[in-house]
Amino acid sequence: MKTRVLLFLLAFFIIGCKTDREAGAVIEDAPGERICELSNSEPLGQLRSFCVVSKDYFAANTSDSVVLLGSDGRFIRRIGNQGRANGEYIMPWCVRSNGDNLFVWDADQLKFIEFDIDGNYISQYQYDSALNDFRVDGDIVFIYTVGRRNESVIDILNLKDGTLNGIHPASDAHKALSHSINGMALDINNGHLLFATKDRLDAFSYELDTDEIRLLGSVQSDSFVVLEDINDKNLLRNRKKLDASLNGSSRTVFIYKREGAIILVSLEGVSERDEKNRLSNDGRYYSLYRLDGKKSTAKHYRMSSMGSSTLFAEYDGDLYYIVTELDEIDESVYINKLSRKAYK
Repeated sequence: MKTRVLLFLLAFFIIGCKTDREAGAVIEDAPGERICELSNSEPLGQLRSFCVVSKDYFAANTSDSVVLLGSDGRFIRRIGNQGRANGEYIMPWCVRSNGDNLFVWDADQLKFIEFDIDGNYISQYQYDSALNDFRVDGDIVFIYTVGRRNESVIDILNLKDGTLNGIHPASDAHKALSHSINGMALDINNGHLLFATKDRLDAFSYELDTDEIRLLGSVQSDSFVVLEDINDKNLLRNRKKLDASLNGSSRTVFIYKREGAIILVSLEGVSERDEKNRLSNDGRYYSLYRLDGKKSTAKHYRMSSMGSSTLFAEYDGDLYYIVTELDEIDESVYINKLSRKAYK
């Protein structure tokens, strides 16, 4: 499938910012609004992904189960069961919503499984490759690729006829950075796909009906650093060298639209190992770049204040995230969303 790329100069703008080391940029805790505490009446375990289904429901998954939660964080029900029959999963990797229906990606059986909000099995769809993330819009699944399908950044799977097409060729740097366990810059807004590659602060939209990709905006930032050796085609064959490059490189992790502006989120700074060879993310932070065509701003928030980007979710123009707080007795898990202050 040949895709036309349209460069709209009126929508193209560049902003510059400096890292905290170079220009004293302020890195602070994210200004969050607490939504709810996740109930511990039904232990969830280590979460892999989560999404906002509606104002009434959240959905989340671990490595072996999928759950539906109320807007107050209470456990409502489990979705699906483990197994190899139709409608069953072995390793649920991520859960996403499509209206009131839920789609679960089983990384073991390489299939999407569709359920209704009550947990009733609807259908399943095969996709013969690993993936990083996905979004569903009607009968179309937009897939952020990795593995055997990584020549394109995005795969488009039509659930009605099973056709599969790739868009936007992937660079070697993007392929390498896609092997990190972070969020992916992929979102649906008013029927348009928003996405960014891992290695550049470029925001794109894709229109399925016209098969057009538009460059909405681009950011130049000194704090967004991709190490040179990440472009080595052979890097994926050497896990030790790959990990070292990933630990020192920035990457995009999320994208969404808010009040007419594109918000592009990247993970920046470096991860380092301590004297016991434990990996520390104390030197990592998230940068929120606001691209709105009039003015462009950048905010920097400590990674520890927003948690893992794999647990970011967008709903109605807000970024939701999950954080864990420890005290002397136990730990508490909360769903927060960025407050309006985060965008000023």
